[in-house]
Formats: sequence, C-alpha cells, structure tokens
Amino acid sequence: MTATDFKEHCLAVLDRVAKTGQGVIVTRRGVPLARIEPVSTPIPRSLLGTVHYAEQADLVGPLDEPWNADP
Repeated sequence: MTATDFKEHCLAVLDRVAKTGQGVIVTRRGVPLARIEPVSTPIPRSLLGTVHYAEQADLVGPLDEPWNADP
C-alpha cells in the first residue's frame, strides 16, 4: 500500500489489520517504509505495577562517578 493511500485510509487500514490479522507494508515510490502488523501479545491498558526498583536505590542522589556536562 502506498504511503498516500495509508495516510488517506489510516484508521480503516488499522481496523482491517486488527480484524483480519494480516499485516500491511507501506511503501513510498515502491520502497518499503513500514510494516503494520497486529500485536501478537496483549499490551496492558495500564502500566501501573509494571515498573520495579530496588528498595535501597537512590534515584535522586549523586552518582559515585564523575561526568562532564560539556559537549
């Protein structure tokens, strides 16, 4: 599918991919740019509880190594 067609029908294409399970390759001037595929594993609707860190971690304290902020 051309990028122009995808741009024009984006939501319909996404609905079709979700419904049929078949991916779509988007091209520009015949060169593949992107592949639109259905998600194979469900993504949680909320990220609540998915980030974990060690209790002793100091997330805002100084680092034990020097660094230079100049580019």
